[in-house]
Amino acid sequence: MKRAMPAVVVVCCLRVTALAAPFYYDESIDGPLSGNVSTPTILLAGAGENVLIGHIDGDTNPTDYFTFTAGETMPSVVLDYLSEPADFHFALANQPFDWHTPWEEFLYTGDTDQWLIGHNLLDALGLPALPASPYFFAIGVGDGAAHDYRLTFTVAPEANAVVLLVLGWLSTRRRRRS
Repeated sequence: MKRAMPAVVVVCCLRVTALAAPFYYDESIDGPLSGNVSTPTILLAGAGENVLIGHIDGDTNPTDYFTFTAGETMPSVVLDYLSEPADFHFALANQPFDWHTPWEEFLYTGDTDQWLIGHNLLDALGLPALPASPYFFAIGVGDGAAHDYRLTFTVAPEANAVVLLVLGWLSTRRRRRS
């Protein structure tokens, strides 16, 4: 029995990474997102609501590129705010962007309209919760205007991660008492 306890603790420690803190990235504070498709900004997503506040200037920075790995299920991507929604594009893929790839291979791309504000984009698109995976995003404009936006990416921890964390904690408490 003594050999089984360390294994549970090791598994729990590995799963804790999925319970990392969610990001809150504000371009006005944290710096601009990448404007280069080859080098997207890497964000570290954690369980909970991951918030991105961005600004696009159609003349100097027409597209923001960023990526993160959802270590758990991602049930929602909510467009919280969008100024000037005309000709505002949102693309989501589970592989790095290659603009020679047919658009049909992206999970979503297209104009984002005012009616999507406050809604889960995945529901609006008829997509289920996205599985744990790396995701790549492009947000851009084609009208030369400036746009501010705010997106919330919810990453939900799987139940087994929480159970394993509790089991690991209980096993360490049990050891201390012995």
